[in-house]
Amino acid sequence: PSEMEKWFEFWKEERMNWYKSIFTHPENLGFYEHEKLAHYAKKAFDINYEASPIGKEMEGIHWRGDWDLAGHSKFSGVDQRKLYPQYRRDFWRC
Repeated sequence: PSEMEKWFEFWKEERMNWYKSIFTHPENLGFYEHEKLAHYAKKAFDINYEASPIGKEMEGIHWRGDWDLAGHSKFSGVDQRKLYPQYRRDFWRC
């Protein structure tokens, strides 16, 4: 949890780098940061391609916090967390 921001930024850049590696005009790629967020989102970005024939948004990258796994735990009745004694805390399973 303390490194969530770091890993969100890492994967956001990894996704952009992948698009840059396959597009002939990577200068047309950019991030769009959502100002209005869904109730579960901490951050939300789209990767846009300005000259795309299928529209601007290529991919959405959203930091959803623990929304999904907490929901699965609640509705399935199965705790999706795992205790790591060396850290003296539990984490959501991925």
